[in-house]
Amino acid sequence: GIQAVAAAYNQINLAWAQIPQADGYEIYRDGQWYQTVWGGNNCSFADTAIACGTTYTYKVRPLRNVDGAPVYGEFSVDASAVTSLPEIGRASCRERV
Repeated sequence: GIQAVAAAYNQINLAWAQIPQADGYEIYRDGQWYQTVWGGNNCSFADTAIACGTTYTYKVRPLRNVDGAPVYGEFSVDASAVTSLPEIGRASCRERV
């Protein structure tokens, strides 16, 4: 599965278990493809293109290149995290990128 943890008002850290023989992983955010992370042992990602005070839902699936074509594994179960609001006077919420 995937874990999503709000690390700050502007960052959510994702981590998932390594899948043997994977060449990379596709990350989906709120039901849409979001990012591909290459490297079968690269099992984390920091999402910083977010808005504070917002809930985001993620899932991940492994991929492997077979004869130049991608082959996908099953999606993980969804994981959600909500970003916090910044401390007053320290930073302001920015618009979602």
